[in-house]
Amino acid sequence: MSLQPAPFLDEFAIAYQAMHDTKWIGNPANPVNQLVGLIRQGETIWLHPDRVGSGPVWTQARLEDRTLPYVQLADFKKVVVE
Repeated sequence: MSLQPAPFLDEFAIAYQAMHDTKWIGNPANPVNQLVGLIRQGETIWLHPDRVGSGPVWTQARLEDRTLPYVQLADFKKVVVE
């Protein structure tokens, strides 16, 4: 099983940066046979505007490799564009 890029990835456009090393998971609803990975401090993820600030502890995010796993939003800070 692998995470495949989805056709609507560009909708995930709100940048957040990892405040410390943290993990992503493939599917929080399936604790068995779980895909997991590492996001390093300072790495950027992108969130969908309809999903920011709502929902469960795990939030779907686009990673730099354009996959869509789930992250814990509390481990990230919003990137401010000036």
